[in-house]
Amino acid sequence: MPHDVGFAVIGLGMGTQHCRSIESAVGAYLVAVCDEDEARLQPIAEEYDCRPYENLDDLLEDDEVQVVCIATPS
Repeated sequence: MPHDVGFAVIGLGMGTQHCRSIESAVGAYLVAVCDEDEARLQPIAEEYDCRPYENLDDLLEDDEVQVVCIATPS
């Protein structure tokens, strides 16, 4: 049986929708979220019980993150 896939979401404007989708997807779980705005970051991390990162490099060092969903402006 395959293991669940660990996701991270970068950008918590539209990214909040991605967090919701990941949490409801079978075989996926939200490991971390990343945003420069701490006022956005902390509440989402608490709501989804995942790790908050303000720095992309720190997030990418997280061994549990297997897939990164980028939801930042073009």
